[in-house]
Amino acid sequence: MEFLTFSAGDNYVTYCSIDDLVNKKRDQKAKGYKNSGHHAGYKVQYFRSDSQQDHDSDSKYDHDTQVYSSNLRKQINKQSYELEVYDREIIQLNNSLNDNKNPLNEQQKIAITNNIDRLKKQRSWLDIAMKEQNEQYSQIYRIEMHNDRRMRRPDNPSGTDYRFKSTPLLYNPNDGKLHKRDNPFFNGKINFDKEVNDFKTGKTVKRHYPFNVYHGDQIFIEPPADMLWQKEKKRKDHGIAPILSAAVSITDGLSVYLRYTESVRMPSLFENSVGFSGMRKIIPGEKINTERAKTQELGIHYNLANLLKTEKHANIRLTYFDTTIENVFDRDAHYNFTQMDRQLLSGIEVQGRYDNGFIFSDISYVYNIKNKVCDLNSTHRLDPYNQHNIPECIDDGFPGGFLRTAIQPNYSFNMNLGARLWDKKIKIGSRFTYHSKAENRDEKHLMRIKSSSYLGINNNLVRWDPIFTIDAYVDYKINDNMSIELTGTNLTDEYYLDPLTRSMMPAPGRTFKLSFNSIF
Repeated sequence: MEFLTFSAGDNYVTYCSIDDLVNKKRDQKAKGYKNSGHHAGYKVQYFRSDSQQDHDSDSKYDHDTQVYSSNLRKQINKQSYELEVYDREIIQLNNSLNDNKNPLNEQQKIAITNNIDRLKKQRSWLDIAMKEQNEQYSQIYRIEMHNDRRMRRPDNPSGTDYRFKSTPLLYNPNDGKLHKRDNPFFNGKINFDKEVNDFKTGKTVKRHYPFNVYHGDQIFIEPPADMLWQKEKKRKDHGIAPILSAAVSITDGLSVYLRYTESVRMPSLFENSVGFSGMRKIIPGEKINTERAKTQELGIHYNLANLLKTEKHANIRLTYFDTTIENVFDRDAHYNFTQMDRQLLSGIEVQGRYDNGFIFSDISYVYNIKNKVCDLNSTHRLDPYNQHNIPECIDDGFPGGFLRTAIQPNYSFNMNLGARLWDKKIKIGSRFTYHSKAENRDEKHLMRIKSSSYLGINNNLVRWDPIFTIDAYVDYKINDNMSIELTGTNLTDEYYLDPLTRSMMPAPGRTFKLSFNSIF
């Protein structure tokens, strides 16, 4: 018996991809395929109480704006009248040109035609000028309605006027992250607990209020003109995934093992291209990294074959696993493919099997202790106002992503029990499967305090209840090359959804299948 054994190895993974369709369309300068620039950050709205300086500035602004808009309106009315004069003159000239009762000679027709063309050209210039001034007038109205001068009243009893304001939250150009130190609601520049005296009422009021609904308007920076049709570059990467394991034999049947493995996953075609339900966004300082999973396992294995004197095998295995997936690919609430900082998984698995030649069985039980997704940017967008103390790591995933729809049951149990009869030509058995419901405790809490980020959005989680199913099978071995098998699944005809399903299509009900197998 070897007391201590080691093993080691590694896998090398590489990939490259290029979006030929996008490059082809950019060669053709096709609509909808130009370079959209980069995603610089988000705008966050809030309310700020009105001050004496704001009030004085408004008074001057109101007077200047009123004078300007009044003069602009007079100019537009004058141009509108001039357009009507042009239209009447053109109609009169056209009528005289087509008047059969008073025919014109060729020289007169040419003169009138030239005059009509001149009037149409002058009318066209006047029409363009009038449209521009109409747009200026409309812009003044839009500013009046939507700029930070517009008075708003949040739900407060003081009667204080508040201004609708916004501040940008920009990605750090070095790492592409939204850091708390750069957020005015976290670094203290905008403090919702700060109180001031209202200049009109003299009451003590809040200086700032958060906006009730955070929409998170995205800020895009347009590319330079010479880069609008720049082709996509080839994307390539590689990675090495090591495997290390060690086992210690304590007795002839009992051993303890420790295993460390890494696996590398490159972006899939879906994640690396543009499609119906996913877009690539470019963030300053961010780059696409390989998704790397690091798993540590600690286990105990006990071989019971000699103790139970079985013909084939009898053993049991207990394993604890802990996995960290770095740069895990997912999608955010704006359909942009992104990489979460990491995903944390851990659990316990128990496996056992027994086979004495006549009776055989295998059992497995999995208890998932932890499934957390951590991402600084996603947490920042969920709580930009620093009000809810949302942790960087939450259960299962963030709104709009695919990870939150892949929640594993808290625990699951599988058992296969059977026997061999008639000189082992007949094999009969049953399979029993149970899984608990999947419950996201963090999401229940977040849906109460951040309902606008969860309710009514796409990609909502498909939920399922605990389920227990029973299958059975009979296999008859005709000879060494032929066999026939009858199986029955979901014998109790349960109505349920499979775990991790992405649709509301239920699993099959009670089903029987007869199959004939031949080797030749």
